[in-house]
Amino acid sequence: MRHAFLLLALAMFAGPSAAQEAGGDVTVAQDLLAVLHLRGKACEAVASHEQLGDADYLVVCTDGPRYRIFIAEGDRVEIEERRPPNSNR
Repeated sequence: MRHAFLLLALAMFAGPSAAQEAGGDVTVAQDLLAVLHLRGKACEAVASHEQLGDADYLVVCTDGPRYRIFIAEGDRVEIEERRPPNSNR
């Protein structure tokens, strides 16, 4: 249910994408990238993503940043910046 809510929220805020306009399917990676861009987060493109739970994703961007995108209390989309594994920063 929460996964469906996240995708619905993404569709409402992102609007039609080029893939939709061309008749193709929008991928989860494209949805996640749209959320990051709408929130002003740096991400050139999604290199990989992993579903951690229902409406909870770990995103790795091609230019290095890593984020956790999830639905928090109150059905709000939240983004947490993550450090790469074995990072001493």
